[in-house]
Amino acid sequence: MKKLFSLALLVASSHSLWATVFPIANGNVAALAAAITTANTNRQADIINLAPNGTYVFTTINNTVAGYPPGYIETEGPVALPVILHEPGNGVDLIINLNGAVLRLSSTAPKMRLLQSGSDVSWQLNGGTIKDFESPMNNPVAGHGGGGGAVVSGQRNVFSSEFMTFDNCTSRSREERSGGAISFGGGRFILKNSTYKNNTGSTYGGAVTALFSDVRIENCRFENNRCTIGGGAAVYVDGCTGSRTTPGGLGEIIGCTFVNNNSPSFGAVFLQGYNEDQWVVRNCQFTNNKATGTADGSQGGALFHNTLNNGTLEVSNSTFENNEAKNYGGAVVCGRGTNRFTNCTFYANKTTVPTYALGGALYGFTNPAGGETGFVAITNCTFADNIAGGYGGAWSILGNQGSVKNTIIANNRAYQQCGYPPPAGCVGSNNANNCGVTLIDNGNNIEYPERPKYVAGIADPNDRPCFPRPVVVNSNMMPVINPRLSPPANNGGPTRTMALQAGSPAIDAGNGCPATDQRGTPRVGACDIGAFEYGAVLATTPAPAPEALGLYPNPSPGEVFLTLPANRPAGPLHVRLYALDGRLVFEQTLESAQPARLLVPVKGLFLVKATIGQQVFVQKLATY
Repeated sequence: MKKLFSLALLVASSHSLWATVFPIANGNVAALAAAITTANTNRQADIINLAPNGTYVFTTINNTVAGYPPGYIETEGPVALPVILHEPGNGVDLIINLNGAVLRLSSTAPKMRLLQSGSDVSWQLNGGTIKDFESPMNNPVAGHGGGGGAVVSGQRNVFSSEFMTFDNCTSRSREERSGGAISFGGGRFILKNSTYKNNTGSTYGGAVTALFSDVRIENCRFENNRCTIGGGAAVYVDGCTGSRTTPGGLGEIIGCTFVNNNSPSFGAVFLQGYNEDQWVVRNCQFTNNKATGTADGSQGGALFHNTLNNGTLEVSNSTFENNEAKNYGGAVVCGRGTNRFTNCTFYANKTTVPTYALGGALYGFTNPAGGETGFVAITNCTFADNIAGGYGGAWSILGNQGSVKNTIIANNRAYQQCGYPPPAGCVGSNNANNCGVTLIDNGNNIEYPERPKYVAGIADPNDRPCFPRPVVVNSNMMPVINPRLSPPANNGGPTRTMALQAGSPAIDAGNGCPATDQRGTPRVGACDIGAFEYGAVLATTPAPAPEALGLYPNPSPGEVFLTLPANRPAGPLHVRLYALDGRLVFEQTLESAQPARLLVPVKGLFLVKATIGQQVFVQKLATY
């Protein structure tokens, strides 16, 4: 009897080891809804597989959420599919594999979002396109509902999404967090290898919005997203941990591209930190993003960051090009805490309002007199051709709280009373062109062009230099000399950079540089000033990228679809399947068309290596 009881207990406690797989025929929306309903109650880790490259058109509302979960009023409203629920003990509650399918809202259907999850759910959404969904307000009088134009992930969720496209989705919320494509209510979310384009948020978060969430956004593209009120046209995150009081959250935006995102106040990306929250932005390209509202809060055309209680912002190996804000920080605004910029390029960013538009590229705000602390540390960066309608073409940092090392500051302009573009005949007052304030000089910086020189003990009547000491042409302390920069170009690496021309005085003139330049190329010997290392050789054969290969569904019953990055080499795809002990189990050559279909004849846990040209991609796969 004891053995029988133990066996029954083992069976009852091991249900999460099994998965129910629901194949959904092309276009069968009713079957998809039924699968979610069953998955909510069958006490298994479920997988829904849509038809490869299918089309699913939604015409009717499945249910209307009201006051769910409590206190999260943005999530109210009509939904096209049943709410996804958590079942204790499942691990991952549900995986939805679109397999290249397109899910769209019919143009004649009532407005609704597509998907919504409840509290504490662990779920995944992979491999397809969601478009044209629109979440309306559920209670226009109170302003409830409308958040998450396509998807709402509930409180304390663990959510991941890969190889997705969200296109032309809209949130009509009047609350703080809208999220034209996705709204997150807290927990942990991972977005990878996906595209968010043409989405609109009525308030904050044109594409993605999140509250108190552990965030990782990797290798995603955000293009032509909008906010009609507020900011964060691409991404808006308010806190990267569970609450304002939980210390030490981490939010990461890695290898992403932000192009043509527009909002009235805070540009493309808005990041708010709280109790020692840490934000990391690395290997990102920000181009043509704008904060163009009429209010004084139009700032940070590409990126806005603020923190409380000693939070940090680390921006590295990133380019900010041709971004714009009316008032402060054409590219970046950062406030309070410690803000570090390493191996970054700032080119042709601008603030446009006359007189008080500050920091064409970068603006930092703190109030030391009011007890606020904040510091901006700039290392091996390049600031070129940035424009301020008021003061500080390259930067303006309140309280002069900052330091600069191994950095090029060249050809930046400030137009003071004229604004930008300046009217005919206006040249400004020639004050604070490169730099709106003087910062701590940590050595090996270049400023250009030559400005009226300081005379010791006499205040400069015209332009101020970037550092608080006499400036002399060819000075050993800080040369005022042409750095000989090339225009931004694809010089290798994930972002555009400004190469040093032959004979540049920045070559071999740095000291204590990071180990690599902005492209990830090693700095060898005496390092160069600025973000680009002259003469460094990029690797011709990239190292294997463990997460660059997309496999879905994963786990799989045997039919697997492979997706590679868009910049892959041309040619056929050779796939090898290895057991974890290193044995070659299976191999096959596939056409390079994406997604590529692979039939795996064995069950188990494997390592998949896909080779195309000289490039190798690696990922784990489970089959059952």
